Amino acid sequence: MTAPLPPQKPAARYAFEQIPASAADDDLFVCLTFSGGGTRAAAFSYGVLQKLRDTAIVRAKDGRHESLLDEVDCISSVSGGSFTAAYYALFGARIFQDYRKEFLIELLRDRQRVLEQAQADSAKCQQVARDPKDCPTFPASTEIHVVDVGLDAVADPARRARLLAIGTSFSLTPDEVKLLIDAAGEILDKNPDFQNLLAKLR
Repeated sequence: MTAPLPPQKPAARYAFEQIPASAADDDLFVCLTFSGGGTRAAAFSYGVLQKLRDTAIVRAKDGRHESLLDEVDCISSVSGGSFTAAYYALFGARIFQDYRKEFLIELLRDRQRVLEQAQADSAKCQQVARDPKDCPTFPASTEIHVVDVGLDAVADPARRARLLAIGTSFSLTPDEVKLLIDAAGEILDKNPDFQNLLAKLR
């Protein structure tokens, strides 16, 4: 049995309340969740970030124009989706300059390097304790929008089958990466919950 972790000082914990305030609108809380699925999930989640970056909104409190991506407060991810989440957390907007080429296409061809990095990440992950206080809290006035997107939402049966047939291994062709990125943006465009959210923001 694993020995219990010693008590942690509140200021030393990696907790949501410890994250410095940003320029994001306090009236809008946006949290993204990226699922797993190898490189397919990494490419699809990148497509979601790209779509949010290209979606313009106007902040209600000051009328400032910005992208919906600017309002993202947190990202929760597992497995393949964590590649995109971690890259964006570390490098911000730089993800749109090099992630697609250097990671989705080039880096993942080197399977041994990916395996070693995954093992190192796994070792670090085991050092992190879970605590309910790490979860964000929502004021009573907060309006929550759940936008569920996935490849099942692709209307064309042939295209949907093509996308679902893309493997979840660490090796995708540039064409497959593009198909997944484009699909993510198009699915969000047609998602009624996403459009409802945009209607309230614009």
